[in-house]
Amino acid sequence: MRLSPVRILPTLAAVLLAAACGSGSDQPAGETFPVSLLRKGGVAGLDQRVVVEESGRASATGRGAGAPCSLDRPALQDLTTLASRVKGAAATTYANPDDLVVVVQTPRGSTRLGDLEAVDGNAVVTHLFQDLFGTTGGRTVCR
Repeated sequence: MRLSPVRILPTLAAVLLAAACGSGSDQPAGETFPVSLLRKGGVAGLDQRVVVEESGRASATGRGAGAPCSLDRPALQDLTTLASRVKGAAATTYANPDDLVVVVQTPRGSTRLGDLEAVDGNAVVTHLFQDLFGTTGGRTVCR
């Protein structure tokens, strides 16, 4: 039995059209903000979160969280560059009970900070946690 091209083409067109519609995510592929930074575990049993909006406004939740602040322009640029590399789904499980896990989450996905190759971005994440969970007088990138 030979199939007619007239019968195959509409079916093939429907399949290709459905495949072209994307992954089904409601988020545009290029969306970076809001960026959430999670820090969990460690000897102290941390469970801290920092959320940064596109405007640079940052807020923190967790034990010892300080007042919200605004990132300076270079820090926001470093964080934007770092967040633009995020994709996939990060594992938040610990290899050892005292492991400290830092995860960067965006609308596109999440990645462990150690898996991202960005020295400047790693520094801004460290400074953000220090600024928002340390003393307000010693803030460096978020005022």
